[in-house]
Amino acid sequence: MTKTGRERKRHRMLRQRLDKLPLPTRGELRLLRKAVRHDWPIPTEKRPGLLRDVLHVMVNSHPRQSLAAVKVLIEMDSANLRNAR
Repeated sequence: MTKTGRERKRHRMLRQRLDKLPLPTRGELRLLRKAVRHDWPIPTEKRPGLLRDVLHVMVNSHPRQSLAAVKVLIEMDSANLRNAR
């Protein structure tokens, strides 16, 4: 499936917008990991944005920040497994 010029332009604009957003700090990622671990209520409408931010940090940040993002993802996966039981 090939992308049209319009789709490529839209993708490039979204990417530029994401690059301008402030990335969560390691402390914020640590707090998010704690929130997931202790089942603090996270609003359903905010979850996709949080996941997008964590993935963006994992791919585009300093290794220490990327590691903190990976830990959040692991904790999220563990919470999903706990809730599935």
